[in-house]
Amino acid sequence: MSPRGRQTRLTQQQWYTASDVDDWKGNGTNRNINDLTTIAFQNIHGIDTRLSSMEQTLQELIESMDRNNINILGISEHHLALANHKVREKLHSTIKSRRPGTTTHQFNAGPESDTLGRLMGGTGVIVRNEMIGRIEPGGKGGDTMGQWSYVHLRRQGLPPLTVISVYQVCPTPTNMIGDTAWHQQRRYLDLHQRSEHPREAFIGDLHTFIQDLQRKAHAIVVGGDWNDWLTAKQTKLMTLCTSLHLVDPWVTKNPEVMDFAMFEGGRHRIDSAFVSQNIQDAVEVVQYSPVGLLCSTDHRAVIVRFDTRKLFGDLTVQLPKLHARSVRSNDRYATTTFIETMHAHLQEHNAFHRSQTLLTGTISNCNLAEQLDKLVGEGGDLGEKKSKRRRLNWFSRPLAQARQTVSLLRHYVNGLKVNVDRSRVIQQRLQYIDQTLALPTTTSEAIKLLQKHEEKLRKIIHRDDELRSAELKENAQKADAEGNGRKASANRKINKSEQNIRTWRCLIFMSSQGQTQQLNRIDVPESWQPNEEEDGHTPLEDPKTATRKMGRYQ
Repeated sequence: MSPRGRQTRLTQQQWYTASDVDDWKGNGTNRNINDLTTIAFQNIHGIDTRLSSMEQTLQELIESMDRNNINILGISEHHLALANHKVREKLHSTIKSRRPGTTTHQFNAGPESDTLGRLMGGTGVIVRNEMIGRIEPGGKGGDTMGQWSYVHLRRQGLPPLTVISVYQVCPTPTNMIGDTAWHQQRRYLDLHQRSEHPREAFIGDLHTFIQDLQRKAHAIVVGGDWNDWLTAKQTKLMTLCTSLHLVDPWVTKNPEVMDFAMFEGGRHRIDSAFVSQNIQDAVEVVQYSPVGLLCSTDHRAVIVRFDTRKLFGDLTVQLPKLHARSVRSNDRYATTTFIETMHAHLQEHNAFHRSQTLLTGTISNCNLAEQLDKLVGEGGDLGEKKSKRRRLNWFSRPLAQARQTVSLLRHYVNGLKVNVDRSRVIQQRLQYIDQTLALPTTTSEAIKLLQKHEEKLRKIIHRDDELRSAELKENAQKADAEGNGRKASANRKINKSEQNIRTWRCLIFMSSQGQTQQLNRIDVPESWQPNEEEDGHTPLEDPKTATRKMGRYQ
């Protein structure tokens, strides 16, 4: 955690330039990225904040993982109260919706609940793509205080590899009257009659945890925000690494640069990663990203790339795209239809009786088992087809771009307020979303630019349905030009269906029981033109004298 409360305040004209936080640290590699496994650690300073919603932050993180070919991302300081089941469910569904079937996660926080879902500190791990297949059954977990999260990964002919994402609190609370992670851990330790300092408890508990894994011959990769560095006075980090025989791969790859700033306003390498000695040779590259490149934060990311064959004993096999059922368990109608259709298909083919025959053990070959497996798959496909698979929520490209732009400008303005210039990294991130902006150098001008884009965002949100309809029409015309009549027809049908849904929802709302406003009248403004026929169209009659015909007003 960067000690914001203890930053040196500079004058409005003086820029903080004491470190090269906008530059990459470390060298790259010419190796084929498919032969490398990349593990990174990032302090994100909140996953659901005023500047960026949970959906947007997770989208940025996962897109950054894709862009930088990161297989496993360790996270510290997500600030979520995961004891609140609504927050936990929202986190799970949001990550799942970002990359359906291709991401998994493990997040941990303290046991305290919060009605607003906010609890300082916390750690997590996000695993994506083919690396998911290496996770051991039940191989995810973490600390009860949220001090670390971990995953166990299988290796060919070798003991497992455990990746641990950690967060250690500062020596003293950064906000003495606030409710920081330091205060939360102090309360937890007091509740369990433990008198040691939260940092001493962290080092002791982590030492015990890793030592137990090493007794089982696990290889270890542990990293995150330690709020400590190896050359600090009275550091416990050096003692931890020495006693557990952990190596700092940055020092072995870059011995000429031992220490540098990890965050805006910092001076030391308080974020770092350590590995077991037996996998040290597998490390190909160690890098530190520019501050705020992976997401809107004031910390660098630690990126370690391993030779996959040396690390796991074999190359990671690219798995085929997973097919995840689109029926939601909380959709009663769709779930009932899915189960009934699947059950009818299995019963029609006598699958239940045949499965009992299989359990008796009288069958000497696996033909029956393969047939039953095929029937189960067919039943699931039929059930999903009949339950009308849901499409994912639609997001317009202009709306997504506007939201990200506003989020980045807020991050930029906050930097100017503490005299930190974040323009280099923000310009780079704006390029990712095809946005070009001239960033002002003064806080007042930057605030005006932010307000301008916030107003633009409000207008886009107001016109979201219109944008959706226009984009579907554009897609249909493009498909017609390409000779793809089926795609064009599908876009037009979707457009018409969604317009009908919007209209129907409006009518239901207006005519629903218990509402003060019902659709039992039509109010005609006085500013309407008088009752005169124009262009062959008959205008509405006076509402007071209108007659009801065939169930509708005409």
